[in-house]
Amino acid sequence: MTYERFPADSDSYVGTLWIMIASAAFSLMALQFGFDLVPPQQTIGWVYLAAITFFSTIAFVLTLQAINRVGGAIFALFLNFEPVVILILAWAVIGEELSIQRITGIALIVIALFLSHYPSRPTKESITGVP
Repeated sequence: MTYERFPADSDSYVGTLWIMIASAAFSLMALQFGFDLVPPQQTIGWVYLAAITFFSTIAFVLTLQAINRVGGAIFALFLNFEPVVILILAWAVIGEELSIQRITGIALIVIALFLSHYPSRPTKESITGVP
């Protein structure tokens, strides 16, 4: 099934739901027919798998809503901030080491994000409309 089969005025969440269902069905078939995938052997493994699935779906839906609200260009800028948040959370939660390279990378990303929002100097053409 391709996305072009959906009507243009249909809800994008419905299309995404069908794509996720097809992906889950393929994953279950892969478990059934081998492919060296081993399903969880204990109940807690299934709980973790369900939690990962649930929270990943919530994150995906929130991503779509954010793109609809702020637009793709602004959202793309904030995607660059994701590694910064992940590194800081890893440091705070599991004690990941913040090396000088990582701190430098965080600083470069933050500086680039600030510079991307800094307004450029207006030109005569942009003010008067005359080249």
